[in-house]
Amino acid sequence: MSSNVHDDSIAPGTVRLIDANGELNVKHSEGHGDIVLVPTPSEDPEDPLNWTKKRKLLHTACMVMYTVMMVFPSAAVYSVAKPISTSTGISITTINRGTGVMFLLYGWSTVFWQAVALQYGKRPIYLISAAASVVVMAVAPMCRSSGTYLAIRILQGFLGGPVESLCEISMTDIWFAHERPLYIALYGVSLGASGKLAPVFSAFINSGMGWEWTLWWCAIGIGIAFVFCLLLMEETNYDRHTTQSSSLNSQAIFEGVSELGLSENEKATAKDDVQPQSWDMSRTHEKHTGRN
Repeated sequence: MSSNVHDDSIAPGTVRLIDANGELNVKHSEGHGDIVLVPTPSEDPEDPLNWTKKRKLLHTACMVMYTVMMVFPSAAVYSVAKPISTSTGISITTINRGTGVMFLLYGWSTVFWQAVALQYGKRPIYLISAAASVVVMAVAPMCRSSGTYLAIRILQGFLGGPVESLCEISMTDIWFAHERPLYIALYGVSLGASGKLAPVFSAFINSGMGWEWTLWWCAIGIGIAFVFCLLLMEETNYDRHTTQSSSLNSQAIFEGVSELGLSENEKATAKDDVQPQSWDMSRTHEKHTGRN
């Protein structure tokens, strides 16, 4: 469907979300007729943008569950660094260095995960990273040397990369632009709060069960998230071909050109110059609509 959402008179990347007079040739929200649906959904009921509200909320719940459980281990050692050092002989400096390389890999691994997710789907990436993280967190308490501890932290950071970049993209896959702020904020709160609360829970677990269980409980939590996502998460990659055109009112411009007193050749040239531009907004990744 052609669209007049893009306006050349405003900053690039800005879109019109309100069409109070119904003058734009676009799809509008069913509940609020003056709200423009951005991006423009296809006619396919399996298009993630066309999912029911319940289906979208279920997928959002999967994202929040995955985010919380994958972030907890990243901050779990903050309050138990001293017990870990005393028990294993690993210095506090090495433990802090492990945290640094972990967060370094959290960032750099997104380059890999993003490319793979766009090519093969986001759902497999979530499941693979969660399943592998269960193993990593289960063996982490067995580390008794600086080398193995740093290796575990590197793997943890690499496998945790999707939580930093893929989750918010999954949100934008299913929610329209006017709906996204709430759900992106929900993701942001789950991301930030998990890191802040993890040391509190770790200290509590350490006092009653020992520092090893702070990491084993992280493995259990990620395992629960893995099962939850395995059963309920759907793929949101979708090959959607829609074209959105410029909102320039070409007809009005043509009328203005006609009143300039130009020659026929000059008028034809001027009209060609003001033809609306179109942008192909099609998604280039592979279409996935099932749970497989």
